[in-house]
Amino acid sequence: MDFKTGKIIEIVREFLANGEDKFEINGVDLSKAVFMYRERNTSFIPILRGNYSTNIENNNLYLNITGDVIAKAYEYQIIYTSDMKAGKYLEEYPELKVLVSKYNDLVEDITNIIKYIKTSGVKIDSLKMTQVLTSLEPNTFWVMNSDEKLEAFPIGNLNSKYQEMVAKLKKEVEELIKTTKEKALSDVNSSVASKLNDFQSELSKKLIELQTLSDSLKSDLSTAIAKYIADNRDKLKGDRGAGITSITAVQNKVTVNYDDSKSTVFTVPTVAGRDGQGIKDLSYTNNKLKITMSDSSSKEVEIKSGISLKKIFLGEMHIIGSSKDFLDLGTSNWKIIFINFLKQESFPKTKNAIIFKNDSNTYNFFSENTSKYDLAIKNNKITFVSQHEPIEIIILSVYIMEWWKWE
Repeated sequence: MDFKTGKIIEIVREFLANGEDKFEINGVDLSKAVFMYRERNTSFIPILRGNYSTNIENNNLYLNITGDVIAKAYEYQIIYTSDMKAGKYLEEYPELKVLVSKYNDLVEDITNIIKYIKTSGVKIDSLKMTQVLTSLEPNTFWVMNSDEKLEAFPIGNLNSKYQEMVAKLKKEVEELIKTTKEKALSDVNSSVASKLNDFQSELSKKLIELQTLSDSLKSDLSTAIAKYIADNRDKLKGDRGAGITSITAVQNKVTVNYDDSKSTVFTVPTVAGRDGQGIKDLSYTNNKLKITMSDSSSKEVEIKSGISLKKIFLGEMHIIGSSKDFLDLGTSNWKIIFINFLKQESFPKTKNAIIFKNDSNTYNFFSENTSKYDLAIKNNKITFVSQHEPIEIIILSVYIMEWWKWE
């Protein structure tokens, strides 16, 4: 049984061991002192008399520890134990001197009890708290149950109780995640729908603008080619002897009329901007011009023998500056140059330039009358020359038409 059980005690002093063996204990009454020690996480037990001694040095009282207690001790404690001195005084004619002595013993006992209660007693914090502590069995501890009563709870049950708490917490977290996820998805869907509507609206505007530009380009191209044919009809005769007399365009149908009363009809693909269906490739094989669009559709047109269409550049070439030699044709046999490019106005706008070569080596640029830039050919190199402001354009494609045989 524990040493302190059944006794009224007064804790006088406590101090950590720290591996030392000598401690100053001035003021301790050795007549009623009990020296105790404890190991870590254990209760205090008395030090056997053979493991300690006291002595006075230079008017100071010291406690000396010996034996294996020095290695074991984590903390030391000094307590006083008190026995009841008061007793019954049953004399019929009590003496005053004895009565006073008995009274003083009673006062001393009560004083010790009050001091013990103040220093060692357990205080309750509410009238609702129980004052009955269930007896603890080995490997149990006190727990307040759902009925607000203290009970002995086995340490082995802690794991299942912990699992129960974790499962409840997991359920609450999953419900919170689900609610947060649904709200986030709703917000994202609303934002995506709004952005998609804005994009579709902007795309519709651009498609209308591109369609208008396509119709304008087809009309400009037809007019430019017709003018060149009128000026150079004698040069546009191939092996068959028949030259092109006229070209007419109705919507996206182009009819090429020859002076031998024959004609060829083909469909001109819609000219697109950078994000639409544009020309993917041009090839000339066996007197036929093949136009392949970016959606892989194609159209073949019969061309007079002696005429060759050659691709010089296809991609994106940024031209910035007041004057720029930007492309070498690599030949002097060209007759017509076709250039497709983008120019920044209120928005990027697709434009086409056609340059014709004539006998006087004068090269004409057919475009808007309000254009602030010119095209020039020097030593078979294409040069942009700005008249009023720096150039900022993107070249998309350059093709040349060559005549290798004339009649």
